[in-house]
Amino acid sequence: MIGTTIVLGQGASKAKGLNTLKEAWHERESLLNEDDLNVGFISYDGYPIKSWAYNSILIVFEGIVYNIEDKVLKNTISSIIDSNYEKTEILNLIKNADGDFCVYIIDKDNKEVIAFNDILGGLPLFYCNNRNTFFISRQFGLIASNIKEKAWNNAHIAEFLSFGHNLKTRTFSDKVFKLEPASYVHAKYNNEIINCQYLNLYVDDFKVHNGYNSKREAVKDLVRLFEESCSRRVDYAKNNGYRIVNTISGGFDSRTVVGGLEKCECDYTNLTYEYLQDESATAKAVCKAVGSKGEYVKLSFKNEPDLYDSRLSINTDGRINSYTNSICYHDMLSVREYFGNERILYFGGFGGEFIRHPKFETLLPFNDLGMAYTPSFILSSKVCCTKENVLKDLFSRSFGGCVTRESKFKDLYNEYYQNLVRCSGEDRTRMFYFTVQPMMGKDFIMAIRHRIPLKWVGFEFYKMFLQELDPRLLTIGIFGESEDFLEDKNLKKLDSKKKVKEYYLSVLRYFLQKYKRRELNNKEETINYRDVSDILESQLSSGLFNIKYIKDHYPKFSKSFKYQLISLVQYISSIRN
Repeated sequence: MIGTTIVLGQGASKAKGLNTLKEAWHERESLLNEDDLNVGFISYDGYPIKSWAYNSILIVFEGIVYNIEDKVLKNTISSIIDSNYEKTEILNLIKNADGDFCVYIIDKDNKEVIAFNDILGGLPLFYCNNRNTFFISRQFGLIASNIKEKAWNNAHIAEFLSFGHNLKTRTFSDKVFKLEPASYVHAKYNNEIINCQYLNLYVDDFKVHNGYNSKREAVKDLVRLFEESCSRRVDYAKNNGYRIVNTISGGFDSRTVVGGLEKCECDYTNLTYEYLQDESATAKAVCKAVGSKGEYVKLSFKNEPDLYDSRLSINTDGRINSYTNSICYHDMLSVREYFGNERILYFGGFGGEFIRHPKFETLLPFNDLGMAYTPSFILSSKVCCTKENVLKDLFSRSFGGCVTRESKFKDLYNEYYQNLVRCSGEDRTRMFYFTVQPMMGKDFIMAIRHRIPLKWVGFEFYKMFLQELDPRLLTIGIFGESEDFLEDKNLKKLDSKKKVKEYYLSVLRYFLQKYKRRELNNKEETINYRDVSDILESQLSSGLFNIKYIKDHYPKFSKSFKYQLISLVQYISSIRN
């Protein structure tokens, strides 16, 4: 993956994998390479990362802050150093900065490393205190491959299979942790021992404070905040020599970004690739409806997923199932082949789901949110040689800080979006171009979290938002299999809690019935196991997976579970070896 890696302590100069480049256009810059301190990063032209010295201290800034000028940002970080890393100083920067970033401060004289990230945790960051060596890196796999005792955790691996991601600070290993948003880690190497402190400086309660008085008031203010977020990001692109490329499909979120960019009156290119279906006709119609004068590009090619390409799993840090990973990687490869080495900021519509229709809306009928995951916990625990109750306990402890059921729901959905959608999906795209998500602007997201009650969220509310942003965005339908999702009757159907509950319970009944059956009912699925048997059975001695259970029940696994399992086993195998 792209980004910074720092190793402090014994054998820092001999750490493995620091110079491994994943793609032809990637380059590594080494900033320090001493026996007990190694600092460097992998990037490409256009990836926003820079370093500078303040007295004898090295500072590395990765990412972008859109609302603070570089000079002011540098002075602010200098003040943090002068304050001896006062937590309130760091938190002030985190709360005020709108962007996706990590800050690394390296005091080579005193053998200290300090790092912190933005309030939404836009760039995934991992660390490990291995007693006499400290690692911090944007790559989990790089850290795990450098520690002798991997300390794989079966329950954490099962949790990953249940959700498609880990919750909070957890990773596959008991020794490697993920920084939560707005977190700080401070490591000091002294007398061959690492002393390490980790703090989450801002713990969001996800409660409504000073809520909007009406939906109309909320929509007007959200549009204002969204336009402000777009403007900041467009200004940054203009001032730093970037071309703006915006991905547009036929759905809700990508057309919202088109509406925001049109308000900025900037030059930009709209791009559609076919992904799993061709939505270019709708995308072009939206551009025409709003009078977009920008270039429109459609990329079309035969995108056939390679489910068994272990290189993709390794290169993307093992966080995406093999099917999605292959499809999306080759989409982006086609984009890179089209635009080449241009300096591009790659705009997208992530964030729209927070006011539209969160996928976890289906969990609201359950008093205990963990109940909804019980079937998944049962399957994952058996596959990963752990106990179902252990997974339930991990789940319940993850949301202990949220008081209300609504705040737990918001926190749960944020975990999904933060860890799967952004940190996994976006980080794969960042291997090609740096991603920009105007609907993930700090002020926009905080207003949704703390000023909008969950009962307002839905497709009808999103339609109000689009109407306020630009009514022309609603003149082109949003199509499902045969229905226009913008029609009021269909919006009501999609927003109906009763319908959602009925649908979810029907899926739950199907799931339980399916896994009660013992017969092998699909010859093709049996052949599929033979196709992946070498991959799965390579882990027979690891104790991480119940290979016999997998082999006996493989035909009954869902396709998505198989894809996730294949990718995960390939990834862990590559690190173990």
